[in-house]
Amino acid sequence: MTGLLFPTARGVLGTRGDIRIASKNMDGVNGVLAYTYFPDQGDMVFEWQENWADPSNNFIFLRNVAAHEHGHGLGLEHVCPINETKLLEPYYTLPLTGPQHDDIRAANRNYGDRFEPNNSAGTATSLGTLSQDSSIQNVSIDHTADVDYYGFTVPAGKAFTLTLQPIGLT
Repeated sequence: MTGLLFPTARGVLGTRGDIRIASKNMDGVNGVLAYTYFPDQGDMVFEWQENWADPSNNFIFLRNVAAHEHGHGLGLEHVCPINETKLLEPYYTLPLTGPQHDDIRAANRNYGDRFEPNNSAGTATSLGTLSQDSSIQNVSIDHTADVDYYGFTVPAGKAFTLTLQPIGLT
């Protein structure tokens, strides 16, 4: 179905995306870059007069603004202090490339990591057969009561050691 009002029409599987992206004139160059509605709408609007076609650093301006706005679409607010260490700071930050540590932790806190739901033996993430040293990265415990399950097999006669190592900032 077409012609539904933006941003009031919610996504419909197979018909309309959950996040629709538009562009319009807002306040000209270097003012408001974009905005995004919080869940459950999530629609994003870019200021059409910005230089989104700037190819510098593989279109980092477009990529970072879009990633910042998607953070809002996931329900994340702006964060401080403003010290150019987080994508969700209220102002555009040139030195960053994509979501940073705090941005990723905030998304994981709200939604879990990429293997959710794996909160029981019945929903364990299968790692397959581990016949050599293996590493799983970019996973998280999203709150103090979270428990994540992983399933794997080890070939007969193989020694096995499991090490869990937290990586990240506090």
